[in-house]
Amino acid sequence: SQIDALCDEALRYKFKSCCVNGSHVSQAAKRLAGSSTIPCCVVGFPLGACTTKSKALSGDVTLH
Repeated sequence: SQIDALCDEALRYKFKSCCVNGSHVSQAAKRLAGSSTIPCCVVGFPLGACTTKSKALSGDVTLH
């Protein structure tokens, strides 16, 4: 998948983190497990124009 390829690239170049959409954080975390590269996601990307409440909900959903 594209997520696995992105994680593999992050591992190959020893990136500190690999930024993915919140819906792919679990997959990225599994692929990066045991490495020094950590999964990363942003809330409200790319515009950040959503409300604080919707950003908080999105963050909560991503974490759980």
